[in-house]
Formats: sequence, C-alpha cells, structure tokens
Amino acid sequence: MTSQPNSAVAETSDLRYAWYVVFVLMLCYTLSFVDRQILAFLVGPIKRDLHVTDEQVGMLGGFAFAFFYTLVGLPMGRLADKLSRRNIIAVGVVFWSFMTASGSLAKSYLALGFARVGVGVGEATWVHQHSR
Repeated sequence: MTSQPNSAVAETSDLRYAWYVVFVLMLCYTLSFVDRQILAFLVGPIKRDLHVTDEQVGMLGGFAFAFFYTLVGLPMGRLADKLSRRNIIAVGVVFWSFMTASGSLAKSYLALGFARVGVGVGEATWVHQHSR
C-alpha cells in the first residue's frame, strides 16, 4: 500500500477548494445575470400592474440598477483590500437576494425602484471582489 506524500494531499485539497470557489462564483454570476435580464421579460406585466411608462421601466432596468452598482462598487473594491472578501461576498449575495425577493413583492413603482437599487448595491459588493 503506497501513501501519498503530504504535499500531494494538500495540493489535491487546494485544487478541489479552488474548483469549488470557481463553481460558487459561476453560480452567483449566472444568477445575477438572470436577475438583470428578468426585468426585460416582465415589462408588460410591470407596466400593467404598476401603471408605469416605458421611460419608468427603462429607469428600473437601467439607471436605478447601474448607477448604484457602479457607485457602490468603488468603495467595495477598497473595502476588499482591508476586510475578508469571503465575508463581503456573502453579505452582498444575501443582500442582493433579499432585494430581489422584495422586488417581487413591490406594489408601487417607488418600491420596485428601491428594490432594484438594492439589487445593484448587493451585486456590486460581490462582483468587484473576484474580478482582480
């Protein structure tokens, strides 16, 4: 019976963990992409239920998300240099998920707008962490 040296075992463990991290980040990125696109599929029902215009829907899908996504991404990148990236990503994913869920409960344009801003903030906290 041949045993592997400790360095080979550690290397295998590190490789498994690295692929686990890649899979988790890929899953998060895929879900964030779907979350950004889902609003486009729901334009008709949103306009009907919330009585909003095309311009207002454009603000929800574009400006409300992108402005805060960009604005918050800058300090989050700086924060990642000082704190645990893993913890920042975890908080961001939880916040982004909560805001996505709250958007499904929105009964007004303003509530949906705040939810989309929250989604942008939540996604900014994790997307900028792994792009270095």
